[in-house]
Amino acid sequence: MQTDRAPDVYCVTRVTFGDTPSPFLSIATVQKHAKEHEKDYPTAAKEVNENMYIDDVLSGAPEDDSALQLKDELCDLLLKGGFQLTKWA
Repeated sequence: MQTDRAPDVYCVTRVTFGDTPSPFLSIATVQKHAKEHEKDYPTAAKEVNENMYIDDVLSGAPEDDSALQLKDELCDLLLKGGFQLTKWA
């Protein structure tokens, strides 16, 4: 033990899933990202804020074309933050 110097300081940059605050931190991070980019992706930002639970977007559209447009906008928005949407139904 070296008592003659200041201790090393480390910062954790990942959330450990299973920890109590991890669901809150996950959705808060994605919602903050959506708010920062809502001018460029208004529909996707609204979907993230209103229809996202943890890492699932629960949404739909009345027609195929609008569903594809929503999917593309969501993918583009989230990819800007390093998130990748998968598992479409």
